[in-house]
Amino acid sequence: MDTDDATAGGSRTTASDAVGPIRVDAQPLHYEPALDGIRALAVLAVMAFHFLGAEYFAGGLIGVDVFFVLSGFLITSLLLDEQNRTGAVSLRGFYHRRVLRLFPAMYTLLALVAVAAIFIGAEYPSVWAELGAAALYSYQIFLGLFGFATPDSPRVLFHLWSLSVEEWFYFFWPFLLLLGLRSRARQRTLIAAASAWAGFWVLVRLSGEAVGVNWTHDDPFVGTGVSYVGEVLYRFSAMRFDQLLVGCLLAVVVRRYALVASGPGAPRRRWLDAAAALGTLVLVAELLLAGRVDAFDPFGSIGFNLALAGIPFAVLWIHLNPRVGPARWLSLPLAVWIGKRAYGLYLWHEVLNILTPKPAGKAALLVRLVVLVVASMGVAELSWRFIESPFLRRKSARYGDRHQDPAAPATPSATTD
Repeated sequence: MDTDDATAGGSRTTASDAVGPIRVDAQPLHYEPALDGIRALAVLAVMAFHFLGAEYFAGGLIGVDVFFVLSGFLITSLLLDEQNRTGAVSLRGFYHRRVLRLFPAMYTLLALVAVAAIFIGAEYPSVWAELGAAALYSYQIFLGLFGFATPDSPRVLFHLWSLSVEEWFYFFWPFLLLLGLRSRARQRTLIAAASAWAGFWVLVRLSGEAVGVNWTHDDPFVGTGVSYVGEVLYRFSAMRFDQLLVGCLLAVVVRRYALVASGPGAPRRRWLDAAAALGTLVLVAELLLAGRVDAFDPFGSIGFNLALAGIPFAVLWIHLNPRVGPARWLSLPLAVWIGKRAYGLYLWHEVLNILTPKPAGKAALLVRLVVLVVASMGVAELSWRFIESPFLRRKSARYGDRHQDPAAPATPSATTD
């Protein structure tokens, strides 16, 4: 879910939000088409999961975690690049850019859903509460209290929980990062604390699976004991911060140790080749085997968590090898086109899915899948051209082209900034 977050013009940082003298040395992040390709794969996986259902493609939900890692990596990279370039980071500029990138498309969606609810709201009794929660970026709290859906109350906007989680994370992460940059000791403390937090939630998921926590999407008020705990924790913001933190740590490590892209004279990192290859294989296994093999079932299985661990290695490999093998495939025009519109695709696809009756039979389901994919891409193109792009141009005019996200825009969680 991704653009920039650098300072410019009238948005200079003040003493209250200035970064200390520590400079993190590394190449600045340039536009990398392959990162748009990663976004494309992630949003297509999520769309397939929603359109086909867990019965056919349970592994697709890991696409949200790919978005989270990519978001943390890109946004933290841009913050560090700004600090290197100017010696300071503008928090005001950071949040203003996020508003320009995220608000127009999402609030257009909410406005249109509100208009539709006037006419068909009786079929979706929770829609007004959903609209309020989504508008306040608190949808994950709504889900934690009331569950994903019931036969009598389908959720029209439930996919917006991930945007809420991401924005809650970015309410405080820039402040922690700025504090961590003030000295080498604080950098080490930040890395250790973030690693511990992410690792803690991995243990929670694995131990929860061992004692029978229910990670499904049922109404939490139906569950009791550990089942109830699982229902709430699944949607709890702090539990989903781990992959965002992993992406942030990846950016810090790349700059702290000055890891540079491959090229003439660049060292061969065989450890990274092996880790990225293994991580990618586990990710593919998760996509194909989730829902069929217990060891790969979301959310607390060994396979699912190994797949999560593989995401940062795959992202790092693509970042450091932008013109090699898989990165070249991810840079194909169609992949880049989809990746640039991933935010709009994520916003609109599930609304179209909810409003389209699901037929019986695999053939009819496949036809429905094709129709929904085409319709989602059409709506996403309209959103990109007439809603998102004008505000992106405004952002570019205000902050300069050099502040554009190196793979803008990002996510379902609109990893932009």
